[in-house]
Amino acid sequence: MNTEATGSATDPDPTLNPAFMFHTAYLAPDEQLDAFRTVASVMGEATSPKRDAHKTGFYAEMTVYALGDLPIGTVTTEDSILTRHRRTGSVFGDDYWMLTGLLNGSARTVLDDREIIVPKGGLELRNMRDAHTAIGNSTQMIVPLSRQDFDDIAPLLDRLSRDDLAGRYHALLPGYLLSLVKAAPTIRHSEASVIRQATIDMIRACITLTPDAIAAAERPILSAQQELAKSFIRHNLANPELSMETIQAALGVSRRQMHKLFSAHGGVMNYVRAQRLNACRVELLDLERHTRLRDIAEKYGFSEGTHFNRQFKAMFGYAPSEVREAGRDMEGSPATPILEAPRRRFLGLDS
Repeated sequence: MNTEATGSATDPDPTLNPAFMFHTAYLAPDEQLDAFRTVASVMGEATSPKRDAHKTGFYAEMTVYALGDLPIGTVTTEDSILTRHRRTGSVFGDDYWMLTGLLNGSARTVLDDREIIVPKGGLELRNMRDAHTAIGNSTQMIVPLSRQDFDDIAPLLDRLSRDDLAGRYHALLPGYLLSLVKAAPTIRHSEASVIRQATIDMIRACITLTPDAIAAAERPILSAQQELAKSFIRHNLANPELSMETIQAALGVSRRQMHKLFSAHGGVMNYVRAQRLNACRVELLDLERHTRLRDIAEKYGFSEGTHFNRQFKAMFGYAPSEVREAGRDMEGSPATPILEAPRRRFLGLDS
């Protein structure tokens, strides 16, 4: 399983690639269930209540990203039964808990002859040392929790994993995990370790519900939420619908929290405007595309030329046309101190 992002000459800090992807749509119907059984063996023994599933086909898909050594992802299946035998081996080892959240559909777990119904939007925690059976037709997010990361609260996690988790965690946790799963494709490699630690701290704080744990988690959680927000903004700069509301919805946070995250930038929309202006500057230096200055400005929401020029010069200290001219002067010319200095300034390489 590849957990590294792939760099490129143009993007030295790329977004994360999926560490693992699976989809039965790429397989013949009579191969789908067996393929899913193989993939799902890391969590248990998979079967289908459909008697003819081996012939007619079985729908399932799985996407997993890796924040360092912390996997996060989603699993979608039609009617399925996943049986975990006591101490079944897996790529995660035996010593971990599986935290899941029901996004769509229905799910229930049979544990010690008791049936636990998982509500939509609710979380479930299972010790993967213990035998249990998961039954569902659903899309769920999955977060394996290693004992190494949660050894200090292992007795609490063991106890909670043997019961219904409803009402045993802070209401912030499902929303945070959902925003993390949604934003995973936009997370940059350099951001992964910060978000990983914040996620571990968030889970610990929301499950222990102690003031000390919540206080300790506050700073890394704010950092992670800010990184997720910036990733979402970065990937939607050219989207005319990018707004305070769409960013809030993507992160699952309140307007008050958004103000807190971007107070150092003068507010979230001020940050968006600055990033859009910087994106314009980068494209102006790309002479290979031959894109008109007006088209670049409109792409990022600046429909009025005079207003765009004024904001651009206020931010960078020079006009958009100067950036384009500097790029043309450099094109095909050897690097010299006279030409290199303004180009470095336009690129933002010099403070």
